[in-house]
Amino acid sequence: MSPVRPQRSHGRRTRRRWRTCALAVLLLTVVASALVPQPSALARRKSSGGIHMLGVLPEPPADGRVVSYVVQVDPVGRRLYYLWRRGTDFFLREYDINPDIPKLLREVNIGTYDEVPIDSASPYTMQLDTENHRLLMLGASNHGAVIRTVDLETFEVAGTWDLATALPGFVAQGMTYVPKDKRIYLVGSYAVNGYGTRTIIVQKPAQVSMVAALDATVAPADPPMLAWARPVPQCQQVMDTNGTGALIARSTHQQALYFACVRGDPWPGESGVVRVWVDPKADNAAAAEFKVDFFPISGSYSSLTGGIVGMAAFDYATDRFFVQSLAAATPGTWVLDGRISAWVGFLAAPDSQDRFLGLDQSTGHYYIASEDPTGAGGYLLASDARATPIPQGEVFRGFGATSFIVTDPVTHRLFVQVSTEKLGIESESTRAYVVLKDDTALAEPPEPLDYDALTSDIDEGPETITNFSGGINGFGARAVLVGGYGGLLSASGQPVSLGQVRSGDRGLTVARVPSVDLRNGGAAATAQALVSDTNTEAELNDAGAGEWPWVPTTCLDGNGSQVENNASAPGGDAAVVCDLAKGRAEASAVAGPLVADGVGVGSSSFNATTWRDSKKGVITSTTAIAKDLEVSAPSGNDVSIAKVTSTATTAAHGRPGSAKASWQRVLSGIEITDAEGEIVQRIGECSTSVKEDSCGPVIDEINNALGTRLRIQLPKARVLATPKGAFAGVEQSAADFYQGQTVNNQGTTFGGEAASRAVPGLEVVMFNDTVEKSRLIVQVAAVQASSIYTNSPQTDPVLQPPADPPPADDTGDVTAPSLDGGSLSGGAGSAPIGSGDGGVPDAPPASELAPVAAPLPEGVLAFLTRGPAEALLFAGLWMLFGAAGVSVYRRRALLAILRGPSA
Repeated sequence: MSPVRPQRSHGRRTRRRWRTCALAVLLLTVVASALVPQPSALARRKSSGGIHMLGVLPEPPADGRVVSYVVQVDPVGRRLYYLWRRGTDFFLREYDINPDIPKLLREVNIGTYDEVPIDSASPYTMQLDTENHRLLMLGASNHGAVIRTVDLETFEVAGTWDLATALPGFVAQGMTYVPKDKRIYLVGSYAVNGYGTRTIIVQKPAQVSMVAALDATVAPADPPMLAWARPVPQCQQVMDTNGTGALIARSTHQQALYFACVRGDPWPGESGVVRVWVDPKADNAAAAEFKVDFFPISGSYSSLTGGIVGMAAFDYATDRFFVQSLAAATPGTWVLDGRISAWVGFLAAPDSQDRFLGLDQSTGHYYIASEDPTGAGGYLLASDARATPIPQGEVFRGFGATSFIVTDPVTHRLFVQVSTEKLGIESESTRAYVVLKDDTALAEPPEPLDYDALTSDIDEGPETITNFSGGINGFGARAVLVGGYGGLLSASGQPVSLGQVRSGDRGLTVARVPSVDLRNGGAAATAQALVSDTNTEAELNDAGAGEWPWVPTTCLDGNGSQVENNASAPGGDAAVVCDLAKGRAEASAVAGPLVADGVGVGSSSFNATTWRDSKKGVITSTTAIAKDLEVSAPSGNDVSIAKVTSTATTAAHGRPGSAKASWQRVLSGIEITDAEGEIVQRIGECSTSVKEDSCGPVIDEINNALGTRLRIQLPKARVLATPKGAFAGVEQSAADFYQGQTVNNQGTTFGGEAASRAVPGLEVVMFNDTVEKSRLIVQVAAVQASSIYTNSPQTDPVLQPPADPPPADDTGDVTAPSLDGGSLSGGAGSAPIGSGDGGVPDAPPASELAPVAAPLPEGVLAFLTRGPAEALLFAGLWMLFGAAGVSVYRRRALLAILRGPSA
C-alpha cells in the first residue's frame, strides 16, 4: 500500500497549488477589470466602422459657461489643454490624456475678457512651448493684439506681451512657435482696428496682410521684441475663421511659412495659399526682400453673414497644405503639396456644410466634419491625405462637429465638440466634447513599374522573346476656358444654368496628334487639325449639326501593308503613314490661327515619327511648333514671341546604356511693349534642356510686366532613361500632371486624353477663379514620347517587377521623389512616376512640430505602456499557462514513479 500514499499526498498538494494559482489569477482579473476603464453604454452604442466613440470628456459645469475649446494637445507630455469662459472670466484646464477618457488634473483663472479678448481659440492661436514649459495664448485688443503666457509648471500666468508696443496697428490672427528658429511667427493684417480680416466687412484698402516674427527668447514679463515684419500684398485677406483663427505653418523641409488667403466679396482678387521664404535671423531690411509665392485656387471661403468660414490645415511631415471650401457645387478640400509647388488633389465633402476639420500629424489622416443643421447628426469624413492621388475617404454619419477638431497623434484619438441633442448624449450643455478613436486604414500606394526587370542583357535570337513599343502624342496649340460659362458666373456662390447650354469646360486644340504607336503587332497613327471639347461635341450632336468639319485621319497596319491617309479642311491639314513592314509610323498636323481672350497664336504644327532600328532599337522623334504668340495683359503691357519650339527624342534597345532621351524648348523673337506700344525689351532667343535653362529669368521679367492675374509658365519635362535600356521617355513632371488634373481639368476636357502627359513648351494662365474654377489656359508646343524595348530568354520564368522604380537620370526633376510611387500610361506605354523611394519623408523630430507625435516604445515589453491594469492581466494569463504546464509535468513524474523502473 506504500506506493499509494505518495500518490494521494502528491495529488492533494497538486490540487492545492492549482487552487492557489487559480485564485491568484481570479484575483488579478478582478483587480485588473476594476482598473481598466470599461466602455460605457454610449461608447458601445456609438460605433461606426473605423471611427469609434470612447466616451465624453469631463467638462466644466454648464451653468454660466459661454464658450469652451480644446486648444492644444501635448503628445509628448501626454497633456490636453482646454479653455472655457464663465461670464467674462477665462479658465484654463489641464487633462492627463493617458487614460482613454482624459482625466482633469488642474485648472486656473487666466484673466478676464477685458484683459485678454480671446474670440478664436484653437491650436492656431494657442501654441505650446515645451522647451520653456509654457502655453502662449493669442488674443485681440482694440489697438492690436496680446499674447498671454501661462507657466505650465506652476500653472500660473507668467506675463502678457502687448504687441502694439512692438508693431502698432498690427492685428495678429494666428501664430506658430518654432523652437529651432527661436521665433514666434504671426500672421494678420495691418488694419488699424481690432477686427483684422475676421469679417469681410472691412474697408479696402485700409488693411494690408502681414507676417511678423517675434524673438521667442524674451521673458513673458518683458516687452515683446520684434525681429521683422513683412507686408504681403499678394494676400487680399488672411483666412481668419471665427472661433478658430488663422493658420500659419513653418515648413520643416524648407525655409518657408505658409498661410491661406481669401477673396472677399465684392472685391476682386484670388483665394489661395501664400508661401513666404524666410531667414529666421533676418532683420526688417532683409525681410523686405523675402520671396513670396502665391498658389491661387477656387472656392467659397466667406459669407456676408458669417464672415470667413473656410478653414485650413498643414501636414508637417509632407508639406501639404489643405484649404477647405464651402462651395455649393464643389464643396471639399484642395490639397497643395509644397515640396513640388503644385495642387495635387481634391477631397470632396458630402455637402457644403463642411465647416470644420482636423488632421492627425502622425498618420496624415485628414478629417472633414459638418454639424448638419438639418438635424441628422452631421458626418465625419476620414481620408489618408498623404497618398497620391488623394483618396476620397470614408464617411461616418452621426459624428458632426461644431468646432475645430483636435487630435492626439500618438493614440489617434479625436476630440470633437458635438451637439449633445443630435448625438443623444445626456448633458447639461447643448455642446460637449466626445473622444473618438480612428482605426481606419492607411492607403496602399500603387506598386511602381520597372521595365528593366523585364529585359536581359543578351543578344536577340530565336530563343528570346522581344517586345517593343514607340509612342508619341501632343499638339501644336490649345486654349481652354476651365469651368466654361458656369465658372464665370459662379461668383454669386450658387450654380447658374443657361438652359440647354452645358456649363462645363470649353476649348479648342489645333494641330493635334493623339497617338503614334509602333509595336510588334502593328503600326497605328491618328492626327487632327482642329479638335473641340467634349461639351461642344455633345451639343453639336444633340442639335443634329452634322459631322465636325475637321475629322481625324487615322491609319492601322497590322499585316505589313502600308496605309497612308490625309484630311484637309479650311484652316488645317493632317496626314498619317503606317508601315509595319518597315517598322515605321508617322503623323503630322498643321493649323492656322487660335485666338482666345487676350492670347493669340498665329499658326502651329506637330510632326512625329517612330521607327525600329536594328542597332538602336525603337526610336521616336517629335517636333511641335507654335508661331506668333501674342499676350495682352490687363495692365496694358503686351508680350510677343515669334516662335516656340519643343523637340523630344527617345531610344531604347533593352541593353545597358541603350536608353536615350532628350528634350529641348526654344523661345525665339521675344518682345515686351508697354501700354503706349513702345518696345521696352527685346530678347533674341533662349532655350531650356535637361541640364540648362536660360528662359527662366526671361519669363520672370515678363511676368513682372504682366501683373498677377495673367502669368506665363514654363513647364519642365521629366526625362527618363533606365540603366538596363528598357525604357526612355519624355513627359510631364508629376507636379505638372497632378496640378493639371486638379485645377485645370486636364484629361477630361478633350476626349481620349485621360492618360496623356504631354508637356507644353509654354503655358499662359489667366486667373478668374471665384467660387468655382474659372481660368483661361493657353498651351503651345506640347510633346510626350516614349520608347520601350525588352528582350528575355524564352526559358525565363514569369518576371515580377521589383518594388523599387528605375532611377532617373540627372534631370534634377524635383517631382520624382516627392510623391507616392505608381505608374501612369501615356501613348504606347507607361512610365514610372517616382525615381526615388516613392514615399513621403519621415515625420520631423517632436521638438519641431506643434502638435507632433511622440515615439512609442518598441519590443516585447511594449504592453507595459498600456498601463498597470493591462500588465496585471498579461501576467495573470501567463501564470495560468505556467500553472497548467507545471501540473502536467508533475503528473508525468508521478506516473513514472508508479510504473517503477523500466525493464
